[in-house]
Amino acid sequence: MPNARAVRCTADREGLRRLAADQLGLPTAPFWFVGSLGELQAVAVHAGFPLLVSPVAGVAGQGSSVVAGPNEVEPAWQRAAGHQVQPQTGGVSPRVCAESVVEIEFLVTMIVVCSQGPNGPLIEFCAPIGHRDADAGELESWQPQKLSTAALDAAKSIAARIVKALGGRGVFGVELMINGDEVYFADVTVCPAGSAWVTVRSQRLSVFELQARAILGLAVDTLMISPGAARVINPDHTAGRAAVGAAPPADALTGALGVPESDVVIFGRGLGVALATAPEVAIARERAREVASRLNVPDSRE
Repeated sequence: MPNARAVRCTADREGLRRLAADQLGLPTAPFWFVGSLGELQAVAVHAGFPLLVSPVAGVAGQGSSVVAGPNEVEPAWQRAAGHQVQPQTGGVSPRVCAESVVEIEFLVTMIVVCSQGPNGPLIEFCAPIGHRDADAGELESWQPQKLSTAALDAAKSIAARIVKALGGRGVFGVELMINGDEVYFADVTVCPAGSAWVTVRSQRLSVFELQARAILGLAVDTLMISPGAARVINPDHTAGRAAVGAAPPADALTGALGVPESDVVIFGRGLGVALATAPEVAIARERAREVASRLNVPDSRE
């Protein structure tokens, strides 16, 4: 399972970025860490705009802002500082990460499975997962995401290097930014990433089964059996709900599950996933969208 160092490092944006860029030499977007509004303003003058500003420690996506001009620097600082997770000892000034927004085509999650084989540690990869973000979470994900041969090789190399440096067994989700053959490291989690829900339908073993097997020392299999897609849904917004946080009614589920090769997973208050498979990714994405639509789930990007 992930060791204490890996858990601590992935929860600290500054420590993780310095490990990736400074120690391992992985390609990243240009970044700076600052401890005051004045320092952030100085970085903005130096780096230019747009600039992504995020708290160093906190829930992914919360407190982040894309700064388009000088007048937005102070509100971005206040937002990031307000979402900073402080140690219980208190008295620590907030620190903020500022990153240049690099030109990319799409985001990819590489699921890396670290296990123990008969001849020593093993690292295996699932097929790349593409996703688009909305409201601090993966609104939609699909597998496989097509990459050039050069980009796929670079993605596997970056993912393997950061995971080896962190150590431990289990599933790691390495988020990468792709622009043609160029690949940039963005983040890593020491548990299945949110975008990995698609593997419940697309792989022989989902990331959750892979996590359990890797930790228990059992054989793992990262084979993808079908192109698939997933869309995060919110049960609070489903049609005809009886109460806030209630699961969608039977008629809504009947309609949603009428979509070919589809499934719906409802976890409880405020969270669920629409899943679908198809011969091609584009069709799977459309089917997952239709499943969510039949549950009357609004798309926050539409």
